[in-house]
Amino acid sequence: MESTWQERLNQLQLENSDLYFKLQQSKADELTYQRELNQLRSQVTQQQDRLDATTNATPSFGNRDDSMKVLQDKINQLSFSLQTKEQELLTKQNEIQQLEVKVSNHDRYVQDLKTDFERTSSNNQDQIKQLIQENDALKNDLVSYQATELRTSQEKQSLQAEVLSLKNQIQQLSLDKESIVKEWEVKYHTVIQEKEQLRAEIERNYQVNQDRQNELIQLRNQILSLENDLRESNLEKEALNKTWEERVDLLETERQRLRSDVDNKKRLYSQEKETEINQLNERLSMQQGLVDRMMSTQQETQESWRAHYQQLEESYRQVRSQTTDYENELARLRQENQTLVSQLSSSNSSIPLTGMDYPAYQSSSLTSMPNFETSPVMPTPSYSNDETSHTVKLEEEVTESQALARQYEEELTNLRQMNDELMMKLNEAEEASANAAISENQGTATIPVMAPIPEMAQGTVTPETVPSAEDHDYGDDYYEEDYSYDDDYYYDDSYDDSYYSYDEDEDEDDDLIDYDPETAQEDIDDYFDDTYSSKKIKIPRAEYEACEDQLEALSKRWKQAKWTTSDQLAFKKWAEPKMKRFGRFYRDLDSSVKPPRFLSRKYKMDEDVYNRVKAYALLSRHLEELSAHQ
Repeated sequence: MESTWQERLNQLQLENSDLYFKLQQSKADELTYQRELNQLRSQVTQQQDRLDATTNATPSFGNRDDSMKVLQDKINQLSFSLQTKEQELLTKQNEIQQLEVKVSNHDRYVQDLKTDFERTSSNNQDQIKQLIQENDALKNDLVSYQATELRTSQEKQSLQAEVLSLKNQIQQLSLDKESIVKEWEVKYHTVIQEKEQLRAEIERNYQVNQDRQNELIQLRNQILSLENDLRESNLEKEALNKTWEERVDLLETERQRLRSDVDNKKRLYSQEKETEINQLNERLSMQQGLVDRMMSTQQETQESWRAHYQQLEESYRQVRSQTTDYENELARLRQENQTLVSQLSSSNSSIPLTGMDYPAYQSSSLTSMPNFETSPVMPTPSYSNDETSHTVKLEEEVTESQALARQYEEELTNLRQMNDELMMKLNEAEEASANAAISENQGTATIPVMAPIPEMAQGTVTPETVPSAEDHDYGDDYYEEDYSYDDDYYYDDSYDDSYYSYDEDEDEDDDLIDYDPETAQEDIDDYFDDTYSSKKIKIPRAEYEACEDQLEALSKRWKQAKWTTSDQLAFKKWAEPKMKRFGRFYRDLDSSVKPPRFLSRKYKMDEDVYNRVKAYALLSRHLEELSAHQ
């Protein structure tokens, strides 16, 4: 913190040095301006001498006395204007001296501020703010002075133009004496108008100075108001810290309770899984023995029971795969919870917290998350604070993760029901095997062949949801076409991993996103027009990932595109309004799309979001096509 204030203080010193340099430069400009005024005064004197010489050279002119009076008045007025400018120059010199005093006072104040900084570091912020405001006021004064100097320079140029005009008039007087009276009358009226304009300009400058003084008074009042607000904010911060400490204590108590619940659930789940695995192994061993015994009796029954045994073994692998997938999903949930906890800890770094880390949960020994429906409601401060609002947001994310954990617990219950159904099928197979063995011992001529189980033969199991209050929305997330052993849990030795790899063939990607270069723009317009439906739809993973790849490359392709042909320029004009809305849409896309969960391989989103995704994917692909033909 002290290094930061020291850097700001050094920067302020540099600004003061720059201000002092500009002040010295203004002094030099003021001296130059004074020399130019002296030159102008000498020119006026020379013109007057020339005018006197011209007048003496023309004694026969009838209205010589009148014209000479007019010319003398004009010269007197010009002299008066020069005196006025000299007075203004003295006034500006006084202002420069005042500005020098302010700068010197400002420098002394900076030196005092250095000493006070070492002794009273707690008041650095207020003093530096005041110093910056004074520096800004000096900058404003300097800018105003420069503007006044510019106006004075313009007035000087106007006077030089008038002197040049006088030269031309004197030459014209020597050439044409008859028109001199009329010409000087016109010039006299012109000088009167310029005098009025000069008076109006002086009055305006005076009004500007008055306005500047009023602004300085208002700025001082604002500084006092800001100091009062700062004191009030410090009081509010102390109250917020007290409230936050109480809240942290409540959170710590809740985490201790959660730890104990999780330890108990880990132990129970581990015991239950071991029991289930042992039962499956025992049943599989018994079934294998029965199959081996029947295979030794007859070739026909041997082949039938070999197929049955393979089906049972495949079903067992499917159950194990299903359990492994669920454990992986629970591990992912654990990582998300740890991420949220780390974010919550980082947001509370200003308050020392102990015991904030969750235990490293093992996905293979966790059966369900604790019930969070009775979690205490934490008080939320009524005033706005960035740290508090960020923490509340993290707590909301934790609550969403807890709700997701409850949903996974319901899914685990359904998985156990399916496992029980499989055990029932195994029991039926064992009974059929026992009946076949009894028939063989009794000398039965034909040994009955057990019909294969339809679910096992087809490799498809349709989940049955219990109509209860806890799992009424299970069908919304997992449709029948998504929840099947064929699509999600089919086990095959010749495993094809092409489903999980990104296909780089452009033709297949074009088929997934329905890209046709001939009708691309019409298709994009159709998708953008149909963005008013809020119906929930599910999109296959391959199609959505193909669209997502196009969206990731859209911004880069748009920046690198070269618009040369008329078709490309027309396409750019057509696509620009749509690209202006793409950045915000792409930032909010993750919050609008629900990724596949546990037993599903499809993305879930609103229909209007899907239409926008398809439209921008087609736009990106068509832009790539146009760039390839450049």
